[in-house]
Amino acid sequence: MRVRAGLGEPRPLASVLSTFTKHSALNYAVDYTGSGIIRTMGAVFARIAIVAAATTLLASCGQAEPTGTDGPEPTSEPQSGPASTPAPTPTPAARFPGFDPEVTQDTFWEYRWSYTQRSCAQGSGCSTKEDEGLYRVTLGPPREIQGVTAYEIQLTGKHKVALPDVTRDFAPRWEYLAVSDNGIHGSLGSGLTVIFDGQLGKWAGSGYFTDRFSADELIEANRSSITQDAAIADWPGVRTGGAISIGRASSQSQCEIIAGIRVCPREETFNVSEREMYREGVGPVAYLFQSSASFSGGGFFSSFQTTENVGLVASSLRGDTASALDEVPDLDGLEVEPNNSLEQAQSLSLPDMIMGDIFHSDARAELRFYDSEAGEWKFLELQDMYRFTVSDQRGLAITLSSEGGTSADLNLLLL
Repeated sequence: MRVRAGLGEPRPLASVLSTFTKHSALNYAVDYTGSGIIRTMGAVFARIAIVAAATTLLASCGQAEPTGTDGPEPTSEPQSGPASTPAPTPTPAARFPGFDPEVTQDTFWEYRWSYTQRSCAQGSGCSTKEDEGLYRVTLGPPREIQGVTAYEIQLTGKHKVALPDVTRDFAPRWEYLAVSDNGIHGSLGSGLTVIFDGQLGKWAGSGYFTDRFSADELIEANRSSITQDAAIADWPGVRTGGAISIGRASSQSQCEIIAGIRVCPREETFNVSEREMYREGVGPVAYLFQSSASFSGGGFFSSFQTTENVGLVASSLRGDTASALDEVPDLDGLEVEPNNSLEQAQSLSLPDMIMGDIFHSDARAELRFYDSEAGEWKFLELQDMYRFTVSDQRGLAITLSSEGGTSADLNLLLL
């Protein structure tokens, strides 16, 4: 038997024996491994090793080589008794259980979405593009892919943004959807891609509402919630509360700290954040995306903002019934800039619904009028003006709502 010393150099026998008495023979062989071999042990060391740890060596190695002439000879007969069976490795507990709901053909999810794109340029003002829609994802005929039952994805309703120069589509890009192993998987017809892994809680980037997660990017899920102040919170059918979120955020400021001094060397800034949200027993429930960028340099300023929101409003997995997909108002008549003066007021055909944005950077119109009760002239700053005409006497109801915790005033002018 060879014993290697950890220092790599031959050590005195007395030192080895002194150390050996503090360890079992098996532990000693493991602790003192190296490149230096002690070759001058002789029979004395061998006898001590056998006396001190013969049982350990036999139990660990099955048999021992003869090490001297004194003492009993070790036996090479096999141990009797039944062979031991390795204990099975327990399956790790799921990080996010509940992502294996029973889905069948005709299982459906209905989503409402909104899209806003706003750009501003110094000297030419700002413009806003907006669109909104409602669509349904329904599971069609099943098909086996890699031993898993997957269902064809069938789409109905409006899921594409219908704006010039915008190609955004909020529907899943997958052709098939499967639920297996506490996770959700997508397929284009061959092979399965993880969309959400509730077992491990992390996987290679894919996405349900988005394809912005790169396949070579590791994404990780975390517990979060759809809060009451979320843009989708007041949509009928959207349920706030706990959810599982995956996402990312990045930003760049014009300024940075260098050697303790704040300097602003960059001409561009940007902020990007996006989240997909999932819920146990249901699956994908929301998508929130915000992007903003600005440029300032050479006496010129410009900015660009995009906001995308998607929220689940109904699903058979929640016990909901499918809608007619026509409950979202037709928003073809969105705010059209510029509409910041009486001359540019946007015409409405009643009844109508209009959506728009109000920014401090937008142009404003100053309206001068005489307050007969106060007996004086007054001034108002107005923004986003709309014009409509009524040809006979009738009741008129005007409702104004705002998002994001802001407030707005509504003024009705009779002309």
